[in-house]
Amino acid sequence: MLFSAAAFAQIDLSVPMDRYFPYYTAQFTSIPDVARLSSQFEQTDLGILASQPNMKPFQDSISEQVASGPLKDRLGITLNDLRNVANGEVAFGTIYPNKELLAIALMANISGHSAEANQLVNKVSANIQQKKGTVIRNQVGTASFVQLDFVDDHGKNQKIVYIIDGDLMVVCDNLMIAKMLWQKASNNAAVASVKPIVASAYYQKIKQHSSQKNEFFSFVQIDRYAEAVQLLNDKYSAGNLSSKSPTDGMKKSGLIGYRAAGGSVQLKPAAAFNRFVKGYIYAPKPWSGAMNMFELTNVSCPEPPVWISSKISSFTAIQGTPELVFDNIAPFFDTYFGDGEQGVWADVVEGLEQDPMGPRINLKNDLVRYFEGQLLIISQALEPLGPESECKAYALRVKDANAVRSALERLFNGDKEVLPEKLGQYNIWQCVPKQKKKSSLNLPAVGSSSKKEKPEGPMAHAAIAVENGYLIIASKREFLAQLLTPSAQPLKDSVGFKRTMAVAKQRCGDSACVWIYSPTENSYRLNYELFKSGKSVESKTTLARIVKAIAGTDSPKSKQTQMLDASSLPPFEQIKTYFGTSGGFFKMEADGFSFEEFVLSIRQ
Repeated sequence: MLFSAAAFAQIDLSVPMDRYFPYYTAQFTSIPDVARLSSQFEQTDLGILASQPNMKPFQDSISEQVASGPLKDRLGITLNDLRNVANGEVAFGTIYPNKELLAIALMANISGHSAEANQLVNKVSANIQQKKGTVIRNQVGTASFVQLDFVDDHGKNQKIVYIIDGDLMVVCDNLMIAKMLWQKASNNAAVASVKPIVASAYYQKIKQHSSQKNEFFSFVQIDRYAEAVQLLNDKYSAGNLSSKSPTDGMKKSGLIGYRAAGGSVQLKPAAAFNRFVKGYIYAPKPWSGAMNMFELTNVSCPEPPVWISSKISSFTAIQGTPELVFDNIAPFFDTYFGDGEQGVWADVVEGLEQDPMGPRINLKNDLVRYFEGQLLIISQALEPLGPESECKAYALRVKDANAVRSALERLFNGDKEVLPEKLGQYNIWQCVPKQKKKSSLNLPAVGSSSKKEKPEGPMAHAAIAVENGYLIIASKREFLAQLLTPSAQPLKDSVGFKRTMAVAKQRCGDSACVWIYSPTENSYRLNYELFKSGKSVESKTTLARIVKAIAGTDSPKSKQTQMLDASSLPPFEQIKTYFGTSGGFFKMEADGFSFEEFVLSIRQ
């Protein structure tokens, strides 16, 4: 017997599960009502689209891949399993009191589905036994304990513990943590001193800035979660644990000032909305080091310049202070680009100004002081659509274009990887990455490293210009060419932009430090076409990475083939009317950033 059955009271599942997860939970997510989540999604434009007969084959393919994803690998169950057994709240989290007790845990209300839950546990147990794992069963009062011990595909010893007690199911990869959660739910005095996550000041701050009625709530204690993820990757992958602690870098750079983040998601909360997200990033002052770079300024919603087209996939406007960024970037640069060595950034700045063979430029006086502080980030998929179509551009508004152009001419003078070129009537600079020399005999060069070479970054072939009142850095020459020409259909005149940002302005009182807009018809189209043509594996778009992560195919050793069968998808032109526009903002607050994001419905 594990415990005396008399020590436990009847479990009350009317109590939210954040009363059961301990205060040292690094990440916590709650779905208050699984049935409501499904019902609300079905009312959204995407839910209506997903219900169409011509989308069923793709839906089945997604379900098949999700069934073999990370949730099954770590807890032996799938999202479909949860839908079949849950009848109320489902909560899961990463619990990290120390390295020995690090755990992934899930708690579910299974009222009316205890038989299905037991069938699920028996099914998983049988699969483990077929793989020569062991199954240990115990009964403690009304609770049944099932412990599975097995060796995973990477040759590592793993454990899954299932506890079913009345209408509660606990699933965890650590026996001690599983017991503790069950004890908390059973109101056992032995764990009364373990404070719940709901008592955490960080958690309360995030809850305070979230919608009280929601379909989904998530909380992250940033530094604790960063360490936990590193340890979990080591536990569940074939790789070795990195010797560098992620929190060490955060402490050295000052980014440890970011304490917690999270928020709520509402699906179809009103006729005008498909999705509404509200949350907070908790970063109490005083700040130090690189944190001071993020002292942003709340301003009115900016009007996009006329050279930004309505065909863009996303538009973001950020208002900061360039001098503040420059004065506080050193700890960040030294930590993440200088391999932790202090003074690297200072050496770079000094070298640019004083090296006789260098450009003799004072970055702050000759360049930074001419930046106004408005940074625009624009993304767009260029035709013809393919794996390399996604482009991004950064545009920083300048006070004196001639002064900035002159400074860049000196900075790039003699640089063999940033060359001056002509782009029509414009003078630009083109990044030309150094070509790696190859031996005719396919032999490595003398003294070359045996380490795997890193792939080129998205801005490796950037094109740079100072025009239209902005310093523009585009990921591709073709995209820069488009941005240098006033658009016949400017974004600022778009009906979708005007409608979406009017809602955003109303929500924040027309005062925010970050403004975001995305016409989802444009932003989804590229990913849709890539999946339909079977080329998503070649893509580096955000959505492609998310889908591969869900399917468990995003690791370097995964078979790099598209796992989703999307060949049956209808032409995009037939479904584009299901996509609305997305908007949002971040607002600078006294102790962090509040944020909202929403997708407007086109079917009111």
